[in-house]
Amino acid sequence: MQKHSNYYLSWSDFDVYVETIVTATEQQGLKFTGVAGFPRGGLPLAVSLSHRLGIPFLNFNELFKPVHHTEHVHYLLVDDISDSGKTFLHTLAELPVEALVSTAALVRRYNSAFVPRFVGTVIDSDDWIVFPWEQKII
Repeated sequence: MQKHSNYYLSWSDFDVYVETIVTATEQQGLKFTGVAGFPRGGLPLAVSLSHRLGIPFLNFNELFKPVHHTEHVHYLLVDDISDSGKTFLHTLAELPVEALVSTAALVRRYNSAFVPRFVGTVIDSDDWIVFPWEQKII
């Protein structure tokens, strides 16, 4: 069994990848009702995008509420990584069909089964990604 190395991301990397996502959403002229992140890994990105895009931070469970046909909602669903892609795929399949949802990931693994609409960077290795909020402070 091959042992993989760790790939450490810094807070500076995080900031650059967030700006990449913000720029892409602005270039496409998209306006979101709010942003929600998958619990744990998606929360730092969701909070950051909420501030940078000037949109509400939503509780993850709000995405599952029925959408009335008179409402225009466009949610941004984010996670730290689209690794296998299963988290995004399973969640999107469970959301109300009326909900318009765009997706973003700070990092996408090169072989992910799901490609988010917005991605901060693509990692072309199988190394374990260690995000800045997961690193121990010495």
